[in-house]
Amino acid sequence: MATIRSVLWIGAAQGWETEGMAETPSVDLAWARDVDEALALPLAAFDALVLDGEDPEAVVSGARRLAAVDEGPPLVVRLPAPDPPLRRELLAAGAAEVLAAAP
Repeated sequence: MATIRSVLWIGAAQGWETEGMAETPSVDLAWARDVDEALALPLAAFDALVLDGEDPEAVVSGARRLAAVDEGPPLVVRLPAPDPPLRRELLAAGAAEVLAAAP
């Protein structure tokens, strides 16, 4: 398994402090407001992408666009709540993993 040293977080960065994301000394964490802003960056420079979203249609569309990038890093999607059908759709759209907050 490859070591993750740089992550691009895409979406609202709410809750970073409470989730411990703001203080990760061994990981370089960058932030993009949305998928369009992320796609303007050299995505191959990151070890992983995290797409944080609440709107199912926007998250699936964003996942497809990010997964289509040649030589792009693995994509993890973070959802606010478990949603098995949406999880399956995101995996089919190219997400490497889908994480959800506990209900």
